[in-house]
Amino acid sequence: MKKPVFNIGDKIRVIIPETVSRIGYNLSLTDVYDEIGKHDSRIQSFLLDVDAPWYDNKVMGVVEEGIRKALAYGILSKRNFGGPERKIHVNKDNEFLGRIAKVMNKKIVRTGKYNKGSYGNEGDDFTPAYLSNIKSHVLLLVSFIDKNYGSVWIEAKNIELFL
Repeated sequence: MKKPVFNIGDKIRVIIPETVSRIGYNLSLTDVYDEIGKHDSRIQSFLLDVDAPWYDNKVMGVVEEGIRKALAYGILSKRNFGGPERKIHVNKDNEFLGRIAKVMNKKIVRTGKYNKGSYGNEGDDFTPAYLSNIKSHVLLLVSFIDKNYGSVWIEAKNIELFL
């Protein structure tokens, strides 16, 4: 059976109420921000200790956020982002079941297993990093007609065309 094609402007009905929260590996920045938040006073103290001339109230938040983000990426990298599997992370919300929505946008994302790049025996033959077991997924940005939930991304396999 041929998969249905959804176009921008189509009306759809949700048959599996799973919305996309993010696409990626098991761990994300928000997963480690809480750990870093425990050290906010140390970050602020460090910035005051180095007597940074640019450190004032205007840029304080931006600089601190940059440091938090850099630390988070370091932690994620050390933990291999929670594993090699790139996947679609979803939220189940039964309130969306059977709801009618309008397609506002669409995109294709790929999932699979991350494989690191490597050098050959001679050191001059390099294989770049790649995804294996790739699967393509069509995601649709939909806006609900009967109730204002804002817009959400939902995988095309979880909806049907509403005529």
